Formats: sequence, structure tokens, C-alpha cells
Amino acid sequence: MAERRMFSKSVVCSSRLALKSPSVRALYYELGMAADDDGCVDAIMVMRTYRSTRRELNELVRENLVQILDGRLLICHIVDWEQNNKIRKDRYHRGPYYDLLKSLRPGAAKSPPPDNPSAPEARQGKDRIDEDRQGQTEPDAPCVPPAMEEVTAYCRQRRSPVDPQRFYDYYQSRGWCMGKDTVRDWKALLRNWEKQERRQSPAREEEDYSWQGVFEETEEGIS
Repeated sequence: MAERRMFSKSVVCSSRLALKSPSVRALYYELGMAADDDGCVDAIMVMRTYRSTRRELNELVRENLVQILDGRLLICHIVDWEQNNKIRKDRYHRGPYYDLLKSLRPGAAKSPPPDNPSAPEARQGKDRIDEDRQGQTEPDAPCVPPAMEEVTAYCRQRRSPVDPQRFYDYYQSRGWCMGKDTVRDWKALLRNWEKQERRQSPAREEEDYSWQGVFEETEEGIS
């Protein structure tokens, strides 16, 4: 992963951020510093580390500076990531939330990582470029919502720690949408839940910070 993070003057000096309180601006900077090469970040860990509040995060969302990709786990994406950071392909590393970002914001996940991230990008001849263009396809259409049986079968197939009923009820109640975006790959969402379930410590599982309320307040604020 690239070690440097930058912030564009056109973003940080705009009224969207410059007129906010110091604590809100600080949260934006810390989220940007903690983000992976795709601009995605686990906001819970950042907020707990710097004692930020849900209200401060909501202000960033209302100003379209941050978008919540997963309201349950509070995975966020820095909206102006491409404007802030231009990461060379030979230094880019795919982040753990790449599939989630691609399923909800295909335009934000512009280019897949190279086969060998540590190697310099090879020059391509005209024939190779033409072949690549022939293999390009149109963006994926929104997925058909799965049946409960499909979710259960997929969890069994992967021996996933995710509760299929909980996963299904969560997205079914939201019409299989995340904010204003329609889910394009429900299996990618489930795999992301799976990663978080396995990463969480027993102590964190016992805590109840009502993060789901953050997502609900956010939807209300930007609708």
C-alpha cells in the first residue's frame, strides 16, 4: 500500500470542509490518512482512536465528503479520493473493501490492480491494447435479490460465520440498496461481512455502539 496520503486544496479549502468545526475537519484528515489505496476506511476504528462522534461523521456525509458503504460495519469511502490521491499502478495494492466498493460505486473502482503490484507497469503494443478493448464489457447490471435459501446455501458453501438470516433481513429491509445505490453483487457484500466477523475480537462483539443508527441518520440527512 502506498505510504503517502495527500489532500487537494480544492477540497480542503472549499466551503464544504473549511467552514466546519476543527473536530470535523480533523476527522476528515484522519479518515483520509487511514484509508487504503481505494479510499475505503473502517470509520469505527478511526473514530474510537480519536474519540470522534457520530454527529461529526454525519456532517462529512451530508457535505458529500464521505459516503458510507456499509452501515452495519461503518465502512466508508472518501468521495474525492481520486482528486486527493493519484497512486501509481506499480504502487497500488487492492484494499480489503475493493469488492464492496466496486459493487456499490463501480465508477470509483476504476482500474483493477496489476498482476504483480511490485513490478513497473509494462508498455503495451497496439495489438495488445486492441485485444484488451475487445474483451471489455459493459458495467454489471444491478443484481437480482437472492432468495433466503440462496444466502443460506452460499454461507454453508463458504462455512461462513455470518448469520444468513441476519444478512438477508438487513438488506431485504432496505430493498437491497445502500444509500442511493442498488446492490450489484450480494455475494461480495456477504464476503465483506465475513471478513469483518472474523476480524472482530470477542470484546468488540460484546460492545454495542449502535452504529446502525449512524447509517440511518445519514440516510435521513442526505435524502
